[in-house]
Amino acid sequence: MRELGQPAPPQTLNVPGKVWLLQKWPVPLVFTEVTPINSGGTYHHHVHTCFNLAGHHYHFDHFYLGLYGAGRGQAIVSLFEDGQLVGKALKGGTALGFGWNYGWPLKVYCKAGLLRYNYDVGHFDPERNSDASQPAFAWYTEKHAL
Repeated sequence: MRELGQPAPPQTLNVPGKVWLLQKWPVPLVFTEVTPINSGGTYHHHVHTCFNLAGHHYHFDHFYLGLYGAGRGQAIVSLFEDGQLVGKALKGGTALGFGWNYGWPLKVYCKAGLLRYNYDVGHFDPERNSDASQPAFAWYTEKHAL
């Protein structure tokens, strides 16, 4: 689900002193919109998906809040593994050119390996769902020395 012109995830990552190999995403993801609100000068979306990977259950939430006026927006993403919060990140900005982020893009070391969320804030479309050829997540497993 990358937008045209968005680069593909790298085949390998070198983080923290380990080499991680990109794996084929096993199943399509279905994102469901939970709470669309558009009232006055504020709107937000909350979409989520659940999936199983390497014997573990994952729940992912993506919140987006937009404010009219000076044009401000912020996205907050959270990933839960087997019911426990394992990662969160946020990114936002204004029409005036100011921006901020914390931990964006979301990268999580978990029991299944390393998961990286592939969306930028402005490219998420809750109406489109992820197919296995362009998944919303990149999944990496650790490369073991021979």
